[in-house]
Amino acid sequence: MKLGIDSLAMVIIVILYNNFNMAKKYTLVEFPYPSGTGLHIGHAFSYTAADVYARYLRMTGNEVMFPMGWDAFGLPTENYAIKNKIKPQIATDANTAHYKEQMVELGYSFDWDREVNTTDPDYYKWTQWIFIKLFEAGLAEKKEMPINWCPSCKIGLANEEVIDGGCERCSSVVEHRTISQWVVKITKYADRLIEGLKKTDFIEKVKAAQINWIGKKEGRRI
Repeated sequence: MKLGIDSLAMVIIVILYNNFNMAKKYTLVEFPYPSGTGLHIGHAFSYTAADVYARYLRMTGNEVMFPMGWDAFGLPTENYAIKNKIKPQIATDANTAHYKEQMVELGYSFDWDREVNTTDPDYYKWTQWIFIKLFEAGLAEKKEMPINWCPSCKIGLANEEVIDGGCERCSSVVEHRTISQWVVKITKYADRLIEGLKKTDFIEKVKAAQINWIGKKEGRRI
């Protein structure tokens, strides 16, 4: 098809208009723990849904940031390394490479230029910086506190990770232990966090779960 000067100018104007009026969207999925030999069906389930949404946003004229990264620190990776008798660094590098290979094969449209890894010093220097700022502000302190403890995974569990008295990962009977641990005083900002939730478009049961997790307490009725 041949375009005249006027038609070409109109096309350029439309392209420029769309570029300058493009809405910016940020689509984020939970970064996986590279603590296994590969992705499982849960990964594919959540990442496929997010990828469909990101592609839809792009097709409807939005500028989309859709990053991927690796939550590579923590006891799950350590336990995997112990079980396979290899160093955690080696396990993390090998598993991360395989996870990424599988994601590419699945055709996900992640922005790999924004890939992050929590074991990268350029990344975790900022989490350390944030913690120091919390500590300096009196918002982080050490306390003796009871936790749910899985004797098999050798890890503390949230209440949501305990199913019928057992660990959701390995089904071992969960113990209750008191240990010294760092806590962050998010309850100091409970009102602001709860008010912020009211402005979101989360479904109500998600909002309720978040409010319960924030844990605002107004006293006890006896």
